[in-house]
Amino acid sequence: MAGLAPIAPALLLLGQVNLPGTQPNELAIPPEPTSTCSCHDGYDPEIIEPGQSYRATLMALSARDPVFRAAFQVARQDRPNLTELCLRCHAPSGWLNARSEGELDVLTNDDLESVTCDVCHRMVPASPLLIGSGQYTVSPNTAKRARRGVGPVGGHNVVQSDYQGSSEMCGVCHSLFNPAERAHGAEAQQLEGYYYEQRTYEEWRDSVFFEQNMQCIDCHMKRVTGAAARDDEVYSDLASHTIVGSNDFAVKAVRLLNPTLPIGIEAAHVSDAVEEHLHRAAELQIRSAPVETESGASYEVEVRLTNKTGHKLPTGYPEGRRVYLEVSLQLDGQASVILTGAWNQESGTLVQDPQLRTYETQHGRVENGVGMRNRHLILMNQILTDTRIPPEGFVPDHDDMIPAGRDYGSVPPYRHWDDVVFTFVAPEVSATTTGTITVRAMHQTMDGDVIRFLTETAVGTAEAEQLQEAWDTLGHAPPKQMTRASVGISVAPAPPPPDAGVVVADAGLIDTGVVGKPVEGGCQAVSGGAGSAAAAVAVILAGLRGRGRRGARRRSGRAGSSSRS
Repeated sequence: MAGLAPIAPALLLLGQVNLPGTQPNELAIPPEPTSTCSCHDGYDPEIIEPGQSYRATLMALSARDPVFRAAFQVARQDRPNLTELCLRCHAPSGWLNARSEGELDVLTNDDLESVTCDVCHRMVPASPLLIGSGQYTVSPNTAKRARRGVGPVGGHNVVQSDYQGSSEMCGVCHSLFNPAERAHGAEAQQLEGYYYEQRTYEEWRDSVFFEQNMQCIDCHMKRVTGAAARDDEVYSDLASHTIVGSNDFAVKAVRLLNPTLPIGIEAAHVSDAVEEHLHRAAELQIRSAPVETESGASYEVEVRLTNKTGHKLPTGYPEGRRVYLEVSLQLDGQASVILTGAWNQESGTLVQDPQLRTYETQHGRVENGVGMRNRHLILMNQILTDTRIPPEGFVPDHDDMIPAGRDYGSVPPYRHWDDVVFTFVAPEVSATTTGTITVRAMHQTMDGDVIRFLTETAVGTAEAEQLQEAWDTLGHAPPKQMTRASVGISVAPAPPPPDAGVVVADAGLIDTGVVGKPVEGGCQAVSGGAGSAAAAVAVILAGLRGRGRRGARRRSGRAGSSSRS
């Protein structure tokens, strides 16, 4: 697709977006809804069988996702003739049955089953392969395609197909370009090809995971022991259909807004799977931190966050999705204090501070050679920044995939980790106090600023009201912990000033002429003029020497802690 010219503006005005793949009303027998696949559901109490394990996933609920539905209404305001591009992936049955005229309310209940079993299991590879924006090819033959190619006696026809286990099939929708827009870089320069909102497939393809033949399903479809259908053989390597990434806010929101859907225990199962998935996605190390410091002193904490996924961290929907680092200090007996990376629950946004470290991408629009931030997805044509961590061995073959705004190396393969040094000031303590520095990598699925944009731009629509209801009821989608690391620290009181307790002529020393007589300030002054001054200087020097020895011990301790993690 990269070599094709953008669609002519005249065709866009006519509403013609003729991307390749199976077209509306082309199939004599369209894909069946998932609810008809009863042979694959309801026979395993452990939520193992494909039907039950799948129906609460975001793929199965993508047409009901309130974020998608509100964003769809914004796109309808901007370019109603292009919104069918959204439905190709979010409601493929509606698209294939020509119910994609740009209105959500024309979709049937069957269409709202989103990416159904039949859509995926009747999909076949095009020649040449088509990647991105819902350019799927669905076979007119109703036989189901599967990697094993076998089914239970008396069941439907099953055809063996490696395509069903391939990343290329995932890439049909997990790569998203706008055929109406050319790509632009951070400096508003025009790049080759279409503008891509998402490139999850290409991120995988240009990484070491592709070279090692690790497919999307190797991470996103956990292997379990169970049967693929009722009365079928039990397999030890059945691919679980709890296909999850990092987003369970949408699943919870759909359940809230559609209480009659059969996704009760299944939704909780998906949330647990999301938590497990996030824990595997990254590794966090505290590479150096002080063993001890003193009140008012500056200290540094060096952190490394490593991407363990087969795509950028994070990937997918660009608006409001980010990973960030939270650093906190908890001294014994005191409440934990977040030093950077605080989240405001009331607004659902991050608290901005000079050291806030985020991993995200921001997109915009170039018009008349000038680019600026823009949250209207259907109008975007520019990537302003992309600070997400690349996957291991990342050698991108498109300019719009190169990191922007963060240094991951000057040439590919780009580093799949980020090193950052934080600088903090130790708090005041009255006595030496031990404590813990904790760093957490947090994943934020949705940001309050994006929700406000969607609800305010789509104001007056049912979709905006439903999104606001879900957002408020679910506590503004609190970020989830991916991984954490901690290290101990000791904070000592700052030593007194060098001249404390000594009174010197022209600096507070009073010669009373009386040996041992108390003077103002509680000091014991000695008489003798020059002799008294000399004694005072000796006291000061002795204090400085003692402080120097104490400081050396602290410095020595800090140097020895550089490898702590």
